[in-house]
Amino acid sequence: MQVNSSSSSASSTITASTGSGGTDSASQIAALQKQLRQLTQQLKDVTNSDEDAKTKQKKAALLQSQIQVVQAQISALQQQQQQAKLDKASKAQESSNDKVASQKQPTRPRRQDEQNPLGRQVDVYV
Repeated sequence: MQVNSSSSSASSTITASTGSGGTDSASQIAALQKQLRQLTQQLKDVTNSDEDAKTKQKKAALLQSQIQVVQAQISALQQQQQQAKLDKASKAQESSNDKVASQKQPTRPRRQDEQNPLGRQVDVYV
């Protein structure tokens, strides 16, 4: 039965994609998109098959639920990628701000009375 083989491959992909944290999310997305195309094709094949209506309906429902799971996984991985990009940009911004703050502050120009030490040594009487 074709549906059973696809359901077992869907569950193994779910386990593999959620259980492997170190793999590249772009490659996981590509694999899930390939699986999504396969499931969509299987759904088309089921609707065009010569089986009775009840069997078609059950197989179609199963395939549709698998398609939804794969779509949710793709969406989650894309959100993770986006969050990683935002985190990286935020860290770069913080690093840039830290560098600017740690640079030597420009010295202010000295006032006229600070430049002439004699002005501070003379007492003024009124």
